[in-house]
Amino acid sequence: MSSPTWRDRWRRIADRLPVAGRRSNPISAGPDGSVALGSGRGADLGIAEKAASLDRLAAAGFGVPAGFVVPDGVEMSGESLDAWCASRGLTSLAVRSAFSAEDGTAESRAGWFLTRLDVAPGDVTAAIDEVRSSVATRGLEADSVRLDVLVMEMVPATRAGVAFSEPGTYDDVVNSTGGLADRLVSGEEEGERLLLPRLESVDAGWMRRLQSLLSDLRRKLGDEPWDVEWADDGSACWLVQVRPITAPTVRDEVLTLANHAEILPE
Repeated sequence: MSSPTWRDRWRRIADRLPVAGRRSNPISAGPDGSVALGSGRGADLGIAEKAASLDRLAAAGFGVPAGFVVPDGVEMSGESLDAWCASRGLTSLAVRSAFSAEDGTAESRAGWFLTRLDVAPGDVTAAIDEVRSSVATRGLEADSVRLDVLVMEMVPATRAGVAFSEPGTYDDVVNSTGGLADRLVSGEEEGERLLLPRLESVDAGWMRRLQSLLSDLRRKLGDEPWDVEWADDGSACWLVQVRPITAPTVRDEVLTLANHAEILPE
């Protein structure tokens, strides 16, 4: 009988880790013509993968901010949107592209298209038009790309960033910054870099909440290369986006002659 591989042993340990506390929002209808995140209907309706993946994960109970998808070709009603926001007490929203040209397995095109943050409910319809118009800035014809748009509650983040989860590694590479991570994601800010262990205990706070979120994602999606955008509000770590990693992550690891099979715990 062959001995278990390190990946098998990892999975056994990971299965014993606690599942992260989730703050999922009640699933309800979005404004007229939209698809609520967490409805689980996005993929069936042909919505592009960037938004469809969040819809599936929200339906599975992950802490995705309250929001909805405006499908390509749908014009949002300002009256319906105002009523939706008022019923939830929302005063600030993020309006993000979720085009079919994004989040492919070969190319992510992260930061290619417009994102509008801190948008008041009364300005959302104009922001949706701006986001859709940004497809032309990349030389793409609008009729060749599905132009879905994500509208999400703004998370009052105290810490946010990007995490890279890759199979066969002992830790996840995390780039983070205080507050929102929009400048970090766009490449305008370097942020702080750390290696977050998968299995070892870390200090309570945002690092432990992020560790649990990443562990939960691997349980749900499989231990594959994932690029995860997250935002922590001081009490919960929210999932903002997840997509395949399209380029290997640069790691500053040191090779030694140590016998890791002997020095690491079971």
